[in-house]
Parts: sequence; structure tokens; C-alpha cells
Amino acid sequence: MAHPFVLVPAGILVVSVGRVGAARAFGFVVAVLLMTIVPMAFYIRRRLRKGRFSDYDVSRQKDRPELFTFGLGLMALAAAVFWWTPGLRFLFPGTVAVTAMIVAAALINLWDKVSLHSAFAAYVVVFVAMTSPGLSIAGAVVALAVGWSRVELGRHTRRQVALGLVLGTITGLGLLLALKR
Repeated sequence: MAHPFVLVPAGILVVSVGRVGAARAFGFVVAVLLMTIVPMAFYIRRRLRKGRFSDYDVSRQKDRPELFTFGLGLMALAAAVFWWTPGLRFLFPGTVAVTAMIVAAALINLWDKVSLHSAFAAYVVVFVAMTSPGLSIAGAVVALAVGWSRVELGRHTRRQVALGLVLGTITGLGLLLALKR
């Protein structure tokens, strides 16, 4: 329930409903699903079936450069579509922020893995805070639970989870600062 493929659309919905109304917010979620999440899910599934990835979480550090390359391509395409489609331009800053987070995770991957689940959970908590501080407190609990689960499942070390939480928090704060300009 706290997978990035669920948290990101939920966060977008929370942040955008109050600003643009439920119908447009739902449209934003559909756009993000179609441009990034659904293609990424199919890509991971295909690579898993071909034996290129060990699991749906792409847990092996050596598999992640391929994941990052595909993810950056998706984000570049999404950023272009969101920028050039006036009705979706609201999504552009967040897309740029996530792209930066993926680049940072790819660089960290040169020496260690970072928990992307934790990074996305922290990122969503921070950007939801601009709209709903109460939800961000609950979200922080969820983000910590995500981190705990990543360690408990043996997918990451505590350090990798901490790296993810820090990376997601910095990315979210960067987005908030950019939006205040």
C-alpha cells in the first residue's frame, strides 16, 4: 500500500485537489499513471520475466543502472509532455524534482544502493506538507514504516534506507523552494 506507484499518485491527488478541484486533480493522476508509472511497471515486469531483474523491487545493485536509464527516459518524456500541455503544466516542477532524485540515486548507486521506496515516501511526505500538515505527520509514520519494511525484507540496509529518506526529503524541500519563487 505504500509502494511509490501508490504514494506518488495519492500525494499528487492530495496536493492538487485543493488547488485545481477534484476533476483536474484526477486528470493529473491519470497523466502521471499513463506517462510514468504504468510504463515503468510494465518495463519491470518484462525485465523480470526475461530474467534481467531478480524481483519487482529491482533489488540487485547491478540491475539498477538499467532501471535508472529507463526511468530517466520516462521522466524526460513526461516533463516534455507536461511542459507543452498547458493543462498539465502543474506537474512539470514535480517531474523535474523526481528526475533530479533519480539522477542522484543513480550516482549513489555507483558505490551503494539507495532505497527508492524510502526516497519516494519521504518526497511525498514533504510535498504533501505544503497542503496538509496533518497528513504529512501520518505520512512521516508511513515513510518510516516503509524504511523499516525495506530492512525487514532484506532489500536494504539501514544506511540505504537512511540515504533514501534523506534524498527524498532534500528533493521534496527543493521542490517546495522552487515553487515559492
